[in-house]
Amino acid sequence: MSAASALPRQEPASPAMLRAPISMTKWRGHSGQTYVAVIHDLSGEDLATMGECVVLGAARTSSGIADLLGVAVSSATAARSLAARFAKRGATEMHVIHAAETAAGRTAIVSDLQL
Repeated sequence: MSAASALPRQEPASPAMLRAPISMTKWRGHSGQTYVAVIHDLSGEDLATMGECVVLGAARTSSGIADLLGVAVSSATAARSLAARFAKRGATEMHVIHAAETAAGRTAIVSDLQL
């Protein structure tokens, strides 16, 4: 299986996502489900306002595609420590998914995007 077809993987953003006032991307999980994520800098001050969400630690390759380095459920209180943990793995960005309203839903997304 080539790296381009391996799951989970980042996929190109739609034209509407590229015009948005915030940076967004999407990821496809093992199940085939697509998840839209907002891209945050690891040192961003907005980390404390994320609330309950799924966070992906990522680093850009030379081709501009993000490599997934880790995925976890996060909260406003855990965001900074999670950012530090991802940074130690080489992450330069956090991709934040707010697609699930329940803890079970967030856990399912983490399972779908696990390496």
